[in-house]
Amino acid sequence: IFLTIPLRIPQWLGIERPRVGDVVIAISPTDPTQTVCKRVLGLPGDALRAEAPPGWSSEHARDVVVPHGHVWLQGDNARNSTD
Repeated sequence: IFLTIPLRIPQWLGIERPRVGDVVIAISPTDPTQTVCKRVLGLPGDALRAEAPPGWSSEHARDVVVPHGHVWLQGDNARNSTD
């Protein structure tokens, strides 16, 4: 699963904005009672190529632009992941 998450980072807590390569914990988009560990692959405005999920034909791959206020997350083991 490819995720974009909204950036609601309270600057007054001294938390930095995520950078490409950072590993983050996020709420699962498929089960909000669970968390997922993902790597930041894109920042707002970045253009990325979203490859087709395992078992899907390559025609399902698409080009995307990360929306303003979001980051693009993907697991390091995306080919063998279900979250």
